[in-house]
Formats: sequence, structure tokens, C-alpha cells
Amino acid sequence: MNAGLQLEMNFDHGINRFQNCLDNGVFSLLVETGAPALDTELEHAAERLKNLEAAASAVSVLPTSLAITDKYLYYDCWNICDFISALPSERRDRHVVYLSGFGTSPDQLLETANICVAKGFRNLVPVSGNIRPGDQEADVRGRDYTESVTLLKLLRNQNNARIFSGTAVNPFKYTKDACFGNYYKLIKKLNMGAGFMVTHLGWDLAKLQELRWYLSSRGMYYPAIARLWMLTQDKMEKILRGEMPGVVLPGSLRKILEAEFRYSSTQFEAAQWRRLQLYAAGCKLLGFSGIQVAGIDTPEKLNIAVQRIAAGLHEFDTFYQWRAAYREHLGQIDLSPYPYSFYVFEKLLSNQHPQGEFPQMRVAKTPVPGIGEKIGDFLRRFMFFQANNQAPNERYILKKLMAGCHACSACRLPQTMYICPEKCPKGLANGPCGGTRPGGGCELSTVRECVHLRIARHAILRNEADMLEDDFVFQSTLRNKKNGVE
Repeated sequence: MNAGLQLEMNFDHGINRFQNCLDNGVFSLLVETGAPALDTELEHAAERLKNLEAAASAVSVLPTSLAITDKYLYYDCWNICDFISALPSERRDRHVVYLSGFGTSPDQLLETANICVAKGFRNLVPVSGNIRPGDQEADVRGRDYTESVTLLKLLRNQNNARIFSGTAVNPFKYTKDACFGNYYKLIKKLNMGAGFMVTHLGWDLAKLQELRWYLSSRGMYYPAIARLWMLTQDKMEKILRGEMPGVVLPGSLRKILEAEFRYSSTQFEAAQWRRLQLYAAGCKLLGFSGIQVAGIDTPEKLNIAVQRIAAGLHEFDTFYQWRAAYREHLGQIDLSPYPYSFYVFEKLLSNQHPQGEFPQMRVAKTPVPGIGEKIGDFLRRFMFFQANNQAPNERYILKKLMAGCHACSACRLPQTMYICPEKCPKGLANGPCGGTRPGGGCELSTVRECVHLRIARHAILRNEADMLEDDFVFQSTLRNKKNGVE
């Protein structure tokens, strides 16, 4: 076995065609597919994967490859390494492989990443993973969720030039602290070695432009892939049932989709193809390096998608020409989810680029904590300012009463605005997950605020947001007995 891996390495000349496309500004298409459920025969699933990959490799009008997700379509699925081994070895550098931290320790996830690299897969995107539908808090807390930041740091520490790491980001957040909480974590992931980003699924192109403008205003010019969806009726119902964490389907768009479906299923599908054309062209004009399309599961659909996308890219020469068609198609509907509607910048989608050197930011006040929270914050800072340099059980009772201490293996309060990150049911320590709700609610509960948005709010009020971008916070070893990060 070792000889086989070594032989594969010997014929690896350092080519990464996916990375080359991003580096050279070549707009690309990623077709999303996922590891199959365990009750599916792996051989049959692998054959379907090979057929889809063969169709992608045969495309000549634009670079087309696969984005293969892990534990996304199914939580109980085949091992991602076993599944992707079906792909031809000579084209593995073209594809992107997602690695889920769901139910996996950092050591295990790092091992999976290294196996992927040894097999010739270079483009890896770690994600923390979603909760299962119907999970209770005890279910979530009893499971590992290796944070994407953790794996990015581990991969960076290996200093392996063969690895091109990416990261996921969800810009579809609609309160000030939710927006900035996600952007602070994105910058931390870029600082930890991510070389490109892929957005969450969403339909609000103003939010996609917001992401580009925000990074450019910070002098950060990383390639970005916009994730889109070829919707079907059953997928729409799945979103409405809340089974797709982090995916926002505003009521205004829902009405349009329902009206399209009432005509006929054929009419509904035709409308989705046209919408995909418009979104693909819009993403290119907004500065994205490519799109990742979910819902294309057969070679026949892939070929149709390529034809439609290529036609859409050719149809629109200017931003203003595209914008007129986009507004005509959607009727200028509001794509923010009621009652939340915060955008970082003014006049999004009014121009292709910001007017002036920097885009004009919207004015929105950060909610000021009440007197009780202010007193609690002062006392925690006074009493626990050296907690990260003390034994974790030092002042445990006080920390439990005042900071919600969960008896972590080492205290991290000074790194997280003196708010214990273990209040996150997933145990994430470096910022919110992509599954948080538009208004800042925890993925697990509509009435529970994400603890990392509370942390972000305190950091904004104290002008200490740089800490949330720069400092790596290790995950507690209570769940992860060997977290592998010093």
C-alpha cells in the first residue's frame, strides 16, 4: 500500500489546474455532488460519480470539475476517501473535496485530509458540519465537531505545498453582529492558510457583492466561488422545513417559486434554468472566480447546465445590462428575511464597483448591553483576566456562576471576551458556524442567541474585533481527547 502511494506521489509534478484557474482569473464551474448514504452500494455510487466526472472533463467551453461534499446529503455516509478514490488519478487536481468535522476529532480529520492529498486531491475545504434534524442539545454536545479553523491550522503547520486549502463562508446574515461575526471568522480562516472561499447557498446577490466589497475594503483579494442551487420542489420544501441549516428562503422569493410551480413542473424547471443563467453571469460580473452548483446530479443535466451557463455568460457584456435583466426577472423583490434587513454597505447592486476609494458603510448601532450585563462583564474581566494562564479548575465555582464555565481542559475566557465558548452546543471556539439563523439565532434553537454573536457584539463595542480575527482559540479537549493543536 505504501509503495502505491509513493508511486502516485512520484508522478505528481505539482500541477493544480483548479488553483491555476483561480490564479489566472479563469471563471470556472464546480458541479456539487456528495458522498452517498451507507445503504447505497458503494460500487454503484462510484460508477455514477465517474460518469459525472467524465461529463465534466469533456466540457470545453469553461473549466468544469466536481465539488464533493462530506456528510452533507447524508450524515451516515460512506467514507469520503473511499468514495473519491473512484475518480481518475490524472484529473484529481481539478476537483474540490469538502471534509466535515461532524462526529470527527481533529486527529481523525487531519488523517483524512492527508489520505486525500496522498491520493492526489489537492483542493480541500474543511467545514465544521451541521446538526442532524431533530437533534436535542444533549445529542449535539455528545458529538465532536472539529472546527474548520482547527483543521486549517493543522494543515498550515504541515507546510505541505501540495495542499490548497479553502474555506466556507455564509454572507447571508442580516443583523450587524451576525454579519461581522461571520466576517471576523472568515478573516481568521484566511489568516490560518485558506487560499480561496466558497459561499453558502443563497439567492441574495447584494449579500454576495457585500462580501466582495468588505474584503476589498480590507485590502484582501482572495478568489471566491459562489454556491448556487438548481432548485426542485422537494428541495424547496426541505428548506422550508428547516432541514437546510443556514439556507435562507425569503417569503418574497418563495411566492415567486410557488407561482412558477403552479403553472407546471416544466415551467418551474425552465424558470430555474433562467435564474441559474442570471446568477452565474451576475457572480462573474461581481468579481467571483466561479460558481458551485448543487442539484446537477446526472451527466445529462450537467451538459444542459453548461450550455445555459455559457450562454448566460455570453449574453451580458456589462454590469448594467445584466442588472436590468436581473431586476426584470425578480421584479426588484426584497431578498432579506423579514424582519431582518441589515447590509454592511449602502447602494449595493447600484454599481459594479464602489464609488470612490472605499464603499460607504451603513450606519447601524450595536445593541448596548444592559446595566446587569455591563456589571457582569466588568467583574469577569477583573476576576479572570489571567484565567488562561491558570489551572482550569482555578476559581471554578465563580467561573461557572459568572461565565457559564463548562470545566474546559484549559480556560479561554480572555480570548473570547470573557464569555465561555463552550456555551456553543457544537463546542466551536473561533466564531459562529454557517448554520446560524439570519437574525443571529443558534442553529439548534430559534430562541437561543448564538454565543459567538454575543462575543462579537462585545468585541465591537470595545474596539477589540482584531482579537477575533487574529487569535486562534483551541477547542476544548473534553470532547476531543486528542486535539492535536498546541
